[in-house]
Amino acid sequence: MSQINVLTYLEAAAKKYPNKIAFADDELKLTFDRLREASMALAVKIGEITEGILRAPIAVAAERSVLSPVGFFAALYSGNFYVPVDVTLPEVRLRAILEKTAPKLMLTLGNNPLLEEIAASMGIAARRIELLSYGGEALPWGQIIDTDPVYVLFTSGSTGLPKGIVIPHRAVIDLTDWLAEEFGMDETTVMGNQTPFFFDASVKDIYLTLKCAATTHILARKYFMFPKLLIDRMNACGINSILWATSAFHLIAGSGILKKMKPASLRLVALGGEALSAKALNQWREALPDTVYYNLYGPTEITVDCVYYRIDEHFEDGEDIPIGYPCPNKQVMILDDNLHPTAVGEQGEICVRGTGVSYGYYNDPEKTAAAFVQNPAVTAYSDILYRTGDLGYIDEKGRIRYIARRDRQIKHNGYRIGLGEIERVFESIEGIRLSAAIFDEKSDRILCFYIGSIEEKEALAQLRELLPKYMMPAIIHKRDKLPTTPNGKLDRLALAAEIKADAEDNSQ
Repeated sequence: MSQINVLTYLEAAAKKYPNKIAFADDELKLTFDRLREASMALAVKIGEITEGILRAPIAVAAERSVLSPVGFFAALYSGNFYVPVDVTLPEVRLRAILEKTAPKLMLTLGNNPLLEEIAASMGIAARRIELLSYGGEALPWGQIIDTDPVYVLFTSGSTGLPKGIVIPHRAVIDLTDWLAEEFGMDETTVMGNQTPFFFDASVKDIYLTLKCAATTHILARKYFMFPKLLIDRMNACGINSILWATSAFHLIAGSGILKKMKPASLRLVALGGEALSAKALNQWREALPDTVYYNLYGPTEITVDCVYYRIDEHFEDGEDIPIGYPCPNKQVMILDDNLHPTAVGEQGEICVRGTGVSYGYYNDPEKTAAAFVQNPAVTAYSDILYRTGDLGYIDEKGRIRYIARRDRQIKHNGYRIGLGEIERVFESIEGIRLSAAIFDEKSDRILCFYIGSIEEKEALAQLRELLPKYMMPAIIHKRDKLPTTPNGKLDRLALAAEIKADAEDNSQ
């Protein structure tokens, strides 16, 4: 079956392995045939509610349940694309995402009345995802081609509102086909999903499940709070492959659980989202020496991953681990400020071209034009280059090395977070005059300092109403003044130096 859109994966899996489990959580299990039937039946309802619109956004509550993938595929079978929505976001951010995409319909799991109230107040129809029976009605999904969008995923921007990144079917197909081959995945693969469905790394879990007719167990958050329960669960499910956020990998290593027990079936570990710790890697390798480990890199804008490294050598604790080599069908370049190639070992911005590059930011041409630029090496036709904003260099072995963000975005707990956005939101609170958000890499914490008339307890309470949990500072400090540069601008470098000095004094 030719890969016209991602649903051809599900069609093939349901035909060949109808009774095999596709997705499972702690409460439900869906076979490929039942997944297909429920998705198609819900797609009929979508068509009735939206009066047959095509290539339009359908918002879907992205929760740790097999019902969320049903919602995603239902949106696709209806001839549209889906927008995964983090239902734990503050109301103001939920509304911002819905205003930006203006969906005609939101699919929910029925356990979030506030979400349905928000949709109703904005004139958006809401329908709960159910496991319906398909009556055989005609569906328009065959009209969707590989250049049409498959999803729009929102990520934190450095300033302003979150940005909705538009990814087409061809980009997901290209990534999925390569990963399946590189990882050697097939119908014997059993994955343990850790990344939330509103986070781009979960795209790999979702579509490798369909492509390979694999089984994916959606691991509840509670397991990562109690590592022994996690390992027990992984062993009970026979999980042999994990594609996790690096932060979760670090968490399990730091817990010490691997010295007591281990996931016995695990043969593949692929990680991404932030810098990989050699110390954590060595702890896993000691427990599971025969497991294959990959370090992956890529922003959401290039369809999850654009650089990969199969870790085939030893790294001492504290050493930097390369992010590796460009994925097939993607060219990754290190360019200077004038977008000219840098020499080996010379620092520059990581830029990407190829099939995985997204269409830009939904309903936001200005931000799209700033990040998605014409390749300066090509003048005769359109050749789009994505500027990641990440700094890196190519080492003497031809491997790409990551250094840091060019702007003030960070990678924390698997999320890309704009420190400037935290400051903007903080300063929107009445009584806050000036704020500075700092990421302390040593303690892996976001710290926020401010000048204002309200006390820390009240500031913290209000900030919780405006920011998602993963962006919340670990500590908030009220100050009488913040350091400034000679021209009067906030001196964040001086503030970071003060924090480092204070930490060193306290450790003595």
